[in-house]
Amino acid sequence: PMDPRTNLVEYIVSKRVSCLSYLKRAHAHDGTKLLWLNSVWLRPDDIVNCVGRETKAKRVHQWFCLGYSLAPLLQAQSGPSFVRALAQLLEEYEYHFGNIASQGVRRLKARPRGLEKPSEADPIKPCIETTSHGVSFEHLLTPDVPVYLDYRHVVLALCDMLTLVYHRFRDDGSALPAVSEAIAHIDGRLKHHFIGQLSRDITAVALSQAAEQSRDVDAVLAAYCVPTA
Repeated sequence: PMDPRTNLVEYIVSKRVSCLSYLKRAHAHDGTKLLWLNSVWLRPDDIVNCVGRETKAKRVHQWFCLGYSLAPLLQAQSGPSFVRALAQLLEEYEYHFGNIASQGVRRLKARPRGLEKPSEADPIKPCIETTSHGVSFEHLLTPDVPVYLDYRHVVLALCDMLTLVYHRFRDDGSALPAVSEAIAHIDGRLKHHFIGQLSRDITAVALSQAAEQSRDVDAVLAAYCVPTA
């Protein structure tokens, strides 16, 4: 029988790849409507436009940096080292874009750069690294982008990159306890920072449209149910 840890990783990969495909369709450029829970038809423009301008600008910057940082990792060899690097990237991402309190907590747990690297059998515990000049990132890249970044383009590109990431989990020795546990943790962070935010956008638009359609139905029923003299 298949190892339970392998089953868990396979479940995570299948679920997220399907979810990312759905999110891509929800933000597509072709205007094709999306059926939400087999009940409400949604337009991609409505989903994109429901996000406020400031929120959209913040997301674009953060998600571009995440995707830009993922690109080099996807060129690396599969294995526990890939999962370890990805966990480290997310630790650095959360530090860089976190608030002062969360940054302070992570600095307290920071380790000096240059210490002996853990082996593949060791638990995967990402940690902020420091040098004599302060915090140093191993994988997070934060380039200055002098051009306008389109929200929809960034979302679609990151969906594609994360799909590649999840497929790589199938090849990364996921039966190892340290690796399978790290994959589950990474999945939770990606859901929090990207997948969950987009899913909540879709749900908010769907509930709004469902409520509007319900009011329309109530109006029609009320018109037909007016008692006659």
